[in-house]
Amino acid sequence: MPPPLGRRISGSISGGPAWPPDLRLYFGRARLADGRINPYWPLGFLLTGVSCLTEDYGMSTDLDAIRNYLATLDQVSPAERSLETALWLQALPEQKRRLRAAGGYGAVFSVYAEVVAGEIEANGDHFRRQVGEAMERLERFLPMLGRSLPTLGRSRPTLDRSMPELERHLPANGHSPVSMVLNPLQADPLVDVVRHGKVVLVIASSLRPFAYVHELAHLYVDALVKEWTPLLSARIGLLEAVYEPMHRYSYAWDRSATSWINVFAETMVRCLTVLSMYGDNRELCNGEIAALEGEGFLYARPVYETIVSAGQSLLTEEWLADCLKACEVVAASAGRS
Repeated sequence: MPPPLGRRISGSISGGPAWPPDLRLYFGRARLADGRINPYWPLGFLLTGVSCLTEDYGMSTDLDAIRNYLATLDQVSPAERSLETALWLQALPEQKRRLRAAGGYGAVFSVYAEVVAGEIEANGDHFRRQVGEAMERLERFLPMLGRSLPTLGRSRPTLDRSMPELERHLPANGHSPVSMVLNPLQADPLVDVVRHGKVVLVIASSLRPFAYVHELAHLYVDALVKEWTPLLSARIGLLEAVYEPMHRYSYAWDRSATSWINVFAETMVRCLTVLSMYGDNRELCNGEIAALEGEGFLYARPVYETIVSAGQSLLTEEWLADCLKACEVVAASAGRS
């Protein structure tokens, strides 16, 4: 079932024009049927990414450009970035043209625009305030982030853009601008992030501060873990204790160092997001960390506790060494249970 904001749109799609069967088949390929937690990962994510980038950044039907883009996606399994996938994505501009030419498309998109505008009107101010407060806290742990409050656009989307840009956070330190894009048909509470050069789009079904701050944190943590690759790779054995749940969530696709680094980055980002959203409310923070442990993020507790104890020293390799030692204790304990 679509998330609440998407139900009106879904109803207008189902009760509207008779979409060509092959068109439904093309877009339907994005939904997997193998029991994964997110049935749209990664193909739905790849389709969204190319959809956002193809018109504005010259990818169009250029197969090489699409394959080059796929090659930048470290968080996606190499098997999912195949030539077959690239060829499927290459057909997207033509499929979008056919979709927009279908009878009734304009009426369906008008419902979409109305739903999006209503979400901004209802929750935009709350979103901006919550993100601003969280950013101030996040800066304690990521001093290089810089402080800059988001602004929220009020304009309605146009029929020319299927994924309208609605919000932009402009870091003061020259890092990539981050824009919030509302897609009410997005599986809730899942979030997609599209990065291309200096463009970062955070795509969600509604204005959720937690999800937005999570993706902001990723921008900086992902850069850090690249610098820490040798140190993290040397502790690849830590992946084994969390491999099964992380594979189920698609954060690990094999037992490689790349998978382990992706798992560590995700764990670190989730802990930072909890801290930035709930601040000094240790009861709420501990509850969120316990929930992460229950979901299989076995190292959430040591990562969280070393972040709290390190303060401004978080970004150092010394912090990483202490954190990995704490993770080893947890892994050893899990091995004995």
